[in-house]
Amino acid sequence: MPRLYAGSLSWLFLFGDHSPAGPAKRLVSCGNGMRKVVPMSRLERLLSPVGLGGIARSHTYRALRDPSWTFSPRALASRRTLRDLHNSQAGAHGFIIGTGPSLKGTDFSQVRGHPCIGLNRLFLGFEDFGITPDFLACVNPAMIEQSAEHLGKLPCTLVTSWAARAPLGGADNALFLRTLDARDFRTCIMDAVATGGTVTYVAMQFAYWLGWSKVTLLGIDHSYDYETHEARLSPHTPVQRRADDTNHFTSDYFPKGDVWQLPDLKQSEEAYHNARKAYEAAGRQIVDGTVGGQLTVFPKRSEAYAALQPAT
Repeated sequence: MPRLYAGSLSWLFLFGDHSPAGPAKRLVSCGNGMRKVVPMSRLERLLSPVGLGGIARSHTYRALRDPSWTFSPRALASRRTLRDLHNSQAGAHGFIIGTGPSLKGTDFSQVRGHPCIGLNRLFLGFEDFGITPDFLACVNPAMIEQSAEHLGKLPCTLVTSWAARAPLGGADNALFLRTLDARDFRTCIMDAVATGGTVTYVAMQFAYWLGWSKVTLLGIDHSYDYETHEARLSPHTPVQRRADDTNHFTSDYFPKGDVWQLPDLKQSEEAYHNARKAYEAAGRQIVDGTVGGQLTVFPKRSEAYAALQPAT
């Protein structure tokens, strides 16, 4: 069926979206109350909603919108790497490992031998947990600035934000993504990835790009204890810690005096629902293996990765 658009030039009949059914057409008056359909001019096609949408989706428009991502040699190198990584781990069962306090009771022997994506400052626990992930994702500008020295020396690939690249200098382990403050799940991340308010969402899209068929979440506790002065503030607000950090696997994660950004659990959950839909639509799965986690979006698999129990 043709779709009728109200435009500044005329009423436009567009027969399908870029289909071979015929050229775009418009309805014109012939007098005496009669009308007929005639082909649209190039200018009318350009100014129609579909035409403008095509411009917004074009490579030229994206290049003009963010020329550094389009033309910088470092960005070009990252996009070449992304192309090589596409479906490079197709069918894999991989782990996305967060930084919640539940990691202290997680059995990491179940992780070894599987591809892994760590998050943010997980590097503080590499030695204690006996793991080195294949990738570590960190896209928050404040986190990158605070941890730049460590991030640039990781023994794995750093998946990070192109917009927040400055503190990393010439770090040769960095794989850059163009990040957008959005919640739509991107199955193709060559142009951009949606942040959804949490680096975990970025990791889910990256894992999908790698081709993982099953993702198990660890250390995504989805629960925070706020200090009194933090509890009344809005999500995403930068705030200085006045007490030891109890929200992560080590109190050194955000030591007293450090500035952290308050999480947005509601936005994260909305993004996670999009991730679940995208994975299941492709016959893939995300399961939650976090010990005692509060996230309810994904099926629980914590029984498979139970907390280590004292010997009896």
